[in-house]
Amino acid sequence: MLTVAVSRLKAKDPAKRKGAIVVNPGGPGGTGITYPLRLTSRGPAPLNTDFDLIGFDPRGVGYSDRIDCDVDFHADLPPTATDQEFLTAIFDANAKFNEQCAAKDPDFVQQLTTANVARDVDSIRAAMGEQNIGFYGASWGTALGAEYRTLFDSHVSAMWLDSVMPPSMNLAAMDDDVADVREKRAAQFFDWLSHHDAETTSAPLPPRCARSCWPCATNSRRTRGRPATPTTTAARSAT
Repeated sequence: MLTVAVSRLKAKDPAKRKGAIVVNPGGPGGTGITYPLRLTSRGPAPLNTDFDLIGFDPRGVGYSDRIDCDVDFHADLPPTATDQEFLTAIFDANAKFNEQCAAKDPDFVQQLTTANVARDVDSIRAAMGEQNIGFYGASWGTALGAEYRTLFDSHVSAMWLDSVMPPSMNLAAMDDDVADVREKRAAQFFDWLSHHDAETTSAPLPPRCARSCWPCATNSRRTRGRPATPTTTAARSAT
């Protein structure tokens, strides 16, 4: 038997209650037990007027049944390590952590699938006595929503998928997409700064920052007097 932790934020107007919406913030591996409360300060907040918002920790996460892995997860590298050496060490440390953690309970790890989490969602629906439920998911939560609708289409009243994941989980392609969007937004931001520089009282912004230029950001007024810190991203594998 598996235990899944569930939370409920009741509709603010019980007389107008229309049903329940299960919500998931993404991950995989992200806790969702407090997500209904967090949504009340964001765009979907009006949903809580006449719908219960249902959060939960997916199996393997947070307050639900999980494995507690206290194995060593550390990449010991000298400060002179190159970016490639750093990324390789992080990848190897992740692989070692996953292997040692999964070895604690292989049977439990093997059933940590999106399809099984979708089945847990339907168990939550049934336990609430609801014939149909709504679903709101962001990031990986969109993959969960798509899986739920595939398995239990007749139990879905409505679905809102935000920041939809591709059908296949290609982390490199997803990171590239994110980088492309940030590059475009950075160009727009720097262009705005270059046209409003007269409104500030600090050092002028170089005109070249009207183009996308990350060094400009790290050396601009917002980081003046502090050393710029390079940022690297390492892919994290999920079972």
